[in-house]
Amino acid sequence: MNNLDNKIKESKNVIEESNINNPDEIYTNVQKKYEYENNGNKNNKVKILIDSKYIFRFCLIALLLITITITSMAIYSVNTPKVIVKDKNTMTSGLSQKLSNKVQNVSSELQLRKVLLNSLIYEEDNMISGGGTAMSPGDSVHPDVDIEHSYNTNIQVDAIDEGDIVKVNGNYIYYVTNEGAEYSSSETVTRSQNALYILKANGNSIDTIKTILFPKEEREIAKNEEATVIEYSTYIPEELLYTDKYIILSVAVSITTKVTYNGRTSSSEYNQYNELFIYDTNNYELVTKIKVPGYGINTRLIDNQLYVISNYYDYRRNDYQNVIPQYGINDQLYSADVEKIFYCPGMGAYISSYIVIFRITLGTNITIEDNYFLAPPVNNVYVNENAIYLINQYSTTTEQADNIVAKYNSSKVLCVDIKGDIKFNDIIEVKGQINGKYWIDEYKGYLRVASTGTVQTYKLVGGKYKYGSTSKIFNYLTIYKKDSNGCYQEVNAITEGLGEEGERIQSVRFNKDVATIVTFRQTDPLYYVDLSNPANPKITSELKVTGFSTYQHPYKDNYVIGIGYETSSSGGTIGYKIALYDISDKANIKQVGEPIVFMNADGYRSLDAVNDPKELFLDLDNDIFGFKMDYYTKKTDESGKVHYEYSEKYFLFEIDLAEENPLSIFFEQTSEIHSKRYSFEEYSRMIFIKDKYYLLSYDKVLIYKLTKDELEFIDQFTLY
Repeated sequence: MNNLDNKIKESKNVIEESNINNPDEIYTNVQKKYEYENNGNKNNKVKILIDSKYIFRFCLIALLLITITITSMAIYSVNTPKVIVKDKNTMTSGLSQKLSNKVQNVSSELQLRKVLLNSLIYEEDNMISGGGTAMSPGDSVHPDVDIEHSYNTNIQVDAIDEGDIVKVNGNYIYYVTNEGAEYSSSETVTRSQNALYILKANGNSIDTIKTILFPKEEREIAKNEEATVIEYSTYIPEELLYTDKYIILSVAVSITTKVTYNGRTSSSEYNQYNELFIYDTNNYELVTKIKVPGYGINTRLIDNQLYVISNYYDYRRNDYQNVIPQYGINDQLYSADVEKIFYCPGMGAYISSYIVIFRITLGTNITIEDNYFLAPPVNNVYVNENAIYLINQYSTTTEQADNIVAKYNSSKVLCVDIKGDIKFNDIIEVKGQINGKYWIDEYKGYLRVASTGTVQTYKLVGGKYKYGSTSKIFNYLTIYKKDSNGCYQEVNAITEGLGEEGERIQSVRFNKDVATIVTFRQTDPLYYVDLSNPANPKITSELKVTGFSTYQHPYKDNYVIGIGYETSSSGGTIGYKIALYDISDKANIKQVGEPIVFMNADGYRSLDAVNDPKELFLDLDNDIFGFKMDYYTKKTDESGKVHYEYSEKYFLFEIDLAEENPLSIFFEQTSEIHSKRYSFEEYSRMIFIKDKYYLLSYDKVLIYKLTKDELEFIDQFTLY
C-alpha cells in the first residue's frame, strides 16, 4: 500500500469525527502532508493513484506523449517566444547609508528566516502550478486597425495605461465578463460567463473574432477504495491590457480540494492567486502564463513594459522552513532569488507580508524582472513614467512631556525608481492618510501629497489610564523633492486652511501647477491651491456648496467636473450630485449653473463612479461623459401589497458652456427589470470608436451613432 493510501486510511477517523467542511483538518491529514513528503516541498501537485494493471498501458501512453512533445518542440522552437528571468537585481546599487537603514538587501535564506521570525511571521509558499501552450506571437497589430478617435480607460497619468475590463485597439474591442446570476424565488439562473471576447466593429455591426471561455474545472487527483480527493478550479478574468504583440489578461484563480468518504464531503483549505494569461494579438492563441505571487493586483503598462504590483501573504504558516516566494511560468514553479528580496525596516518593525513588483518586458521575447519587499501591505499605488510609489497606512503614537501622548494616522510611501534599472529610492513618512492614488502626484521633479487624519491627545496616568482625551482632524498638502542621494526632502507644506474644524479631505485632483481639494463635514468647500511656486504653495480661493465630490475630472483648461454626493443641511447624504466648476480665476472659483442631482428618494441608490473612476465614460472632445446608476421603483398591486422593481440606468451628460446651465442629460438607457435587488450588473462599460458608441452588458452590445442632436440606436449584438 502506497503512502497516500495510508494517509487516507489514517484520515478515516478524522473525517468521521470532524465537522463537515472543516478545511484545516481534512487538508492537513489527506493532502498537504502527502504533497510535502512526496514532492520535496517543490510543487503542489498530488499524484493520482494508479492501479497496477494499468501501469504498462500508462507507460506506453507516456512514451508516445513524450515523443510527440519532443517533435512538436523541434517544429516550434524557432518561433516560440522565450520567457527570460533576469538573473541579477541592481536595486541596491549606490545606496547611501541613510537609504540602507530603510531598505536592506537579504543576503541569504538563513538571514531571511531570521528576519521573518523576528518580525513574528512565518511564511511558506502556497502557489499551485498552471499550464500553458507556447505559441508564436504576431509581428504587428491587426493590419486593418483604424486608430482614429476611440476611447479606452479613464487613466490617471497620460501614456500609462491601467488594466480594465474593456480595451479598444483601433476597430477591435477586447472585453471580459464575469459570471453573474439573477436571483428568483425558486432558483438561481446563471446568465453570464467568465470569458474574454475579441470583437471587431464594422460600421453598424460587430463581428465576433474569438471567444475564450474560462469554465470551472473539476478533476480527481487521488482515489482509493475508501476516499476520493477532487480539486475544483475557478478562473475569473478581471482586467486586461494590450501591446502591439500581446493581450495581457489578469485572472483570479481559486482552488478548492474536497475529500469524500462514505458519501460525506469535507472541503480542504481554499487557495487563491493571480495569473497573467498572455495571448498573441495576431491569432489570439495563448503564448504563456505567468503566476505572480500575491493578491490585490495593480497593473500599469508603459510602452511594452508591464508593471505588476501585488501584496503577498501566505496564511498557511505551518512550515517555517519555506519562506521564499515562488512565481510560475506555465507548468513550472520557480523560487525567488534571495538577492532579490529586500527587508524594509523603514516601513515598520512588524512585517506581515511581501510587496511584489514584477516588470515584464513584452517584446519578441518576454523578460521578467521580479523584486520582493518584506513590508506591510500597500493600500494605494501611484505610478508615473519615472517611479512607483507604494502607500501603506498605519497609526503612530508619540509621547511628550508630562505623560502627554499623541496618537495620529500616518502613511509611509515606498519610492522605487523604474527609469532604467529598478532601484529603491526612499521611504517617505507622511502625517495623515493618503486615501487614493489621485492624492499623490509628481510634476517637474516635485512630489505633491495630500493627506488627512485625526490626532488624539491624552494624558497617561499610571502608565495605562487615559485622561482628558481630545481629538482633532487635520488636512495637509506636502511637497517633496528628491536630493542627490535619492532621499525625498520636504520643500514646504500647507498645514492650515484646508477645511474648517471637523472637515476631512474627500477628493484631490492635481493638474500641473494646480490642485483642487474638496473637504466636507456639512458643506463642500472646494479649494484652489496654487502650486506654481513649490516652495510657497498657496490656497487662493474656496467655494462652499452643498454636498461633496469624491472624484474630480479636468475639463478643457479651466474647468473641473465633480462627481459625488448631495447632502442635507445636517450633512447626511441624500443623493448623488454632478457639478461643473470654473477654476479659470484662481482667486474666485465658482460653480457653473445648476448641478444635476439624483435623489435617493426618487429611487437612485448606487453610483459606482464615485468610488471607481474607471466606471466613468469620457468623450470630452464631443463634450460628453457618462456612467451607470442602480435604480428602483416602488409598486403596489391591487391587494395593496408593496413590492420593488430594480434596474440599471445608463446616463450620458452633455456640457454646453454657452448655456446658463451647461450640464444636461443627453442620453438615458434603462436595463431590463429585476424582481430582486441583488442581481448581477447589467451594464459594464460604454466605449466609442469614431462616431459609434457601444454600451456593453453581460451578454450583448448595444450600438449607437452619435449625431449632432442625439444618440441614435443602430442595432443590438448578442455575445452568446
